[in-house]
Amino acid sequence: MHTSPTNKRSHFRPTALILALCAASTAWAADSSEDVASQTVLLDPVVVTATRTPEPLSQTAASIAAVTDREITERGAQTFGEIFEDIPNVMVESPESPIFTRLSIRGSESNQITYVIDGVRQDMTTMAGNHPLGIFIDPELLKQVEVKHGGGSALYGNGGIGGTIALTTVSAADLLKPEETFGVKAKTGYSTASQELMGSAYAFGRANAVDYIFGVSQRHSGNEKLSDGKRSERESDTKSTAVFAKAAISPTDASTLSLAYNYDKFDTFYLSPENGVYDPDQTNDYGYEQHRAVASWLYENGPWWDVRANLQYTKARYSMDLVVRMPMMGLQGVGNSDDFESWSGNLQNTSRFDFAGMNHQLTYGGDFSRSEQDSLQYNPFTFGESIKDPSRPDAKSLDFGFFIEDEIALGDQLTIAPQIRYSYFKREAAGFDSFSDGKVTPGLTVTLKPMEGLSFWASANEGFRPPIMDELYYSLSHNPQFFPVVVYPNPDLKPEKSWNYEVGMNAAFSGLAAESDALNVKAAVFYDDVKDFINIASWYGDDGLTTCYQAENIGHVSRKGVELSAKYAVGNFNADFAYGLVHVVDKEADKRVSGITPQSVKLQLGYSIPRTALHPWYRFNWYDAADGDKAKNTASPRTKYGAFATHSVGLTWTPKIPNFWDFTAGLAIENVTDEKYRFVNGSYGYGRAARVWVTGRF
Repeated sequence: MHTSPTNKRSHFRPTALILALCAASTAWAADSSEDVASQTVLLDPVVVTATRTPEPLSQTAASIAAVTDREITERGAQTFGEIFEDIPNVMVESPESPIFTRLSIRGSESNQITYVIDGVRQDMTTMAGNHPLGIFIDPELLKQVEVKHGGGSALYGNGGIGGTIALTTVSAADLLKPEETFGVKAKTGYSTASQELMGSAYAFGRANAVDYIFGVSQRHSGNEKLSDGKRSERESDTKSTAVFAKAAISPTDASTLSLAYNYDKFDTFYLSPENGVYDPDQTNDYGYEQHRAVASWLYENGPWWDVRANLQYTKARYSMDLVVRMPMMGLQGVGNSDDFESWSGNLQNTSRFDFAGMNHQLTYGGDFSRSEQDSLQYNPFTFGESIKDPSRPDAKSLDFGFFIEDEIALGDQLTIAPQIRYSYFKREAAGFDSFSDGKVTPGLTVTLKPMEGLSFWASANEGFRPPIMDELYYSLSHNPQFFPVVVYPNPDLKPEKSWNYEVGMNAAFSGLAAESDALNVKAAVFYDDVKDFINIASWYGDDGLTTCYQAENIGHVSRKGVELSAKYAVGNFNADFAYGLVHVVDKEADKRVSGITPQSVKLQLGYSIPRTALHPWYRFNWYDAADGDKAKNTASPRTKYGAFATHSVGLTWTPKIPNFWDFTAGLAIENVTDEKYRFVNGSYGYGRAARVWVTGRF
C-alpha cells in the first residue's frame, strides 16, 4: 500500500532560469570545444517520422521531439517508459514497469499511438491490456527515439490519431570508427531506485561488405523506491534478458540488405504482504517472451529510386499466474497465457523530379499487418491441461493500406505537401461476426520560408483508427461475492475518426551571444477533433457492488494546446527547454477529461570540460496539477494530485587514454529533493535514487 503524497502546489517561475541561462551561456562561450560535432547532433538530430525520409529536426513541418542515445545513457534509463518522461505533452503510466508502461500523447489513449521500430509498424495492441502495449524493448538497444505529436499521418497506417513513436536500433555502423573492422563494448551499472543491477555486451565489426553486431543485455531488480517516499512493501524479483543481432550487406553501392533479430524475456515475481506478513502461497508471477525478426532492403539509384522495404515476423507469449487467499475459500489461483503471432511489412519509394516548373519529392507505397492471438486458462497449482480462456476468444486482425505524398516546392519560399491514404481493416473472433471497414483519409501541409533559417507551417490531416481486438471482444465475469467485476464485450464499436490541425514555426539562429553559438526553436499550436471516440465506460451494477466496464463510442472529444521547444549550444555548453499545454474536452458532456497533465516544463543544462573530460548536467521537470472532476459514466471520481517539480543532476567522465580502450563512467542522482508526488493518472515516479554505470569499448 502506498500513502498519498502531500497535495501541495509547486510554483514555476521561468524568468530567473532564462536570465541565468543567458548569463551562463555568455560566460562559457569563450571555452574551447572538442565536442562541437556531438553538440550539433544534440541540437539538430536527423528524424524520419514526418515524411518517412531523413531530414534535420529543425526543418520538419511537424511537432516532433527526439531523444538520442547519449541522452538515454546520461539518464541511465532502466525502462522504455522512462525515456519519455522529459517530453512535454507525453504522459507515462507506470514508467518503472516494462510490462505495464502506457504512453499518452496530447491526452490520447496509449492505443491511439502508432509504434514503429526501424521503419516497421508494431501492431501488438491486444491481450486485454495485459500485453506490453505497442513496444517492449530494452533502452540499451536504442540509437534514437522520435515522438511525432498529433495524428492523421497517411504514412504509417491505421491508427496513430494521437501521434507516432518511432525507434531506431543501434547498428554496427553507429559503433565502428573510421578504418576500424572490429570492436567490443561492455557496460555495467546499478540503480538504487529499483535495486537494479544491469550489464550489457556487444561485439561488432565489418568483414568485406558485411557489417554485423551481436549484443546481450540483462537486468535484475527488486523492490522500487517510489515517489511516495518509501520503498515498495511487496517482495519482488524481476529479471529481463534482451538478445540482439543484426547483419547488413551491400552487394552494390546502390543497395543494402539487412536482417535483424530480437529476443526478449521478462519475468517478475512478487509477494504481497497481508497485515505486514508475507504469505509465500500468495503470489503474483508475470512472464513475457518475444521473438522479432526483420528483413530490410534499401535501394538508392539516382533521383527516381529511393526504395525502402521491410518484412517483420513476431511471436510473443505472455503469462500471468495469480495465487490469492480468499475468505472462506483458502488459496485460489488462476493462470492465463496469451500467444501472439504477426506478419507485417511495408514497401515505399521516393522519387525526386521537376515537373511543370516545380520540384517534386513523391513518396508512395503500402503496408500490411496480419495478427493472431490465442488465449488459454489453467490452474497454476497443477499446471495441468489448459482450456480456452473464455475472457479472450481466439481472434485475428488484418490491416493494410496504400499511401502517396508529394512535397511540391514552389520556388524557394513555399512548399505544399498533399497526402492521401486508403486504409482497410478486418477483425475476426470465435463466437462473433467478422467486422471490416475502410476509409480514404487526406491531408495537407503548407510550409512558408520567408528567409533562411525561418519557416512556418500549417497542416490538416484526417486520421482513422480501427478498434483493437481487446476493445471488441474482451469479456470478464467473476463471482461478485469475492471479485465483483464484470467486463462486457462490444463487437459493435465504430472506428475512431479524427481531424488534426496544426500551425507551427521553426527558427534556427546563430551568432546571438558568440560567433559559434546556435539556437533552434520549434513552436506549434494544435487542435485535434476526434469523433466516435472509444472510451472505457464504468458503472455500478444493479446490486450496487459490482463494477461494470465496457468499451464504447462516446461521440466527440477535442484536444487543443501548445508545444514549444528550444535548443541552444555555445562552445561546450548546451541547453534544452520545452513547454507543453494540453486541454482535452468531452464535447458531448461539455466537460474536461480528467487524468491528463495540463502543463509541463522541461529544462536540461549540460557542459563539457575538455581538460578533465567531465560532462556535468542538470535536469528540471515541472508538472501542473489537474482537476479531480468525476468523468462521464465513471463509477468513482479521479483523485486530485498536486503540481510538483523534480530535479536531477549527473556527471559523466570520458577520459582519452592513448593506446588504451575507451572508457566512460557516469553518476546520476534522480529526484534530488526526494519530492513526494503522483502523476495525474495515478502513477508514481521514483523517489531520490542514485544511478552509476561504467562502459568500456575495446
